[in-house]
Amino acid sequence: MRFSLITATLGRVEEVRCLCVSLSKQTFKDFELYIVDQNEHHELEDIVRNFEKNFIIHYIRSDVKGLSYNRNIALRMCKGEIIGFPDDDCYYEVNVLQEVNEAFSSREEVGFCAVTTQDTVTKRVCHISQKAYLYKKDVLKACISYNIFVRKNTVMFDERLGVGTYFSSGEETDYLYSFIENYRTCGFFVDRTAVYHPANNADISKVYKYSLGFAALQKKDWIMRRNYKALFVYLYYLLRAFCGMLLIRNFIKHWYSFGGKIIGFVKFKV
Repeated sequence: MRFSLITATLGRVEEVRCLCVSLSKQTFKDFELYIVDQNEHHELEDIVRNFEKNFIIHYIRSDVKGLSYNRNIALRMCKGEIIGFPDDDCYYEVNVLQEVNEAFSSREEVGFCAVTTQDTVTKRVCHISQKAYLYKKDVLKACISYNIFVRKNTVMFDERLGVGTYFSSGEETDYLYSFIENYRTCGFFVDRTAVYHPANNADISKVYKYSLGFAALQKKDWIMRRNYKALFVYLYYLLRAFCGMLLIRNFIKHWYSFGGKIIGFVKFKV
């Protein structure tokens, strides 16, 4: 098996169907999909039955809520040489797997790939890189969970991070940081295809939750991985939030960003 794709889902049905439609149209066919279903209902089972004739689907029910926890369930089971993490509200351009496979096949030194992302509504490009090769310092801006593909490895997601936890973000960045450090590898940016995903809005609660996760990520990278630059990254974004408050415009947004970064840094235990 070349690709294992892992989708942990909660609260979405039609979006999962849209993802499966896009996967059924992939020009590269050697893949399997793991759907880890955290819903109380069983509506996704119809989707699985409808698409399992098109590609291999492993359907897993989970009683525990949490994105990282449920991705790890599938990570322990998957068989693919390359692993991807499509969100339950994203979909792939038809040649995503083809282009990613070619990137890995022609570059043995590459441990992960990232793909261009676009907003599903406006088609605005959200993640892009002017550099072909990606290193740890590029991950924060070029990579997000649904646009990354990694070679099979033993790294697991930190289950204290990500949607469904107190520290509601940063899990994919932390995952890639661990992968890069453990395997001494780099990445490659694939810009000839795209993954489509709704752009994140500026909802105040999300700003606060993302700030908690961001602060936890930087603290972990600083102390556990002994990356002293992470402390400066944290302080830089903390200062940006503080300056945003001084400008008055969007004061509440910057206040929640500032507060989330302070509280996340203090509360996250390393």
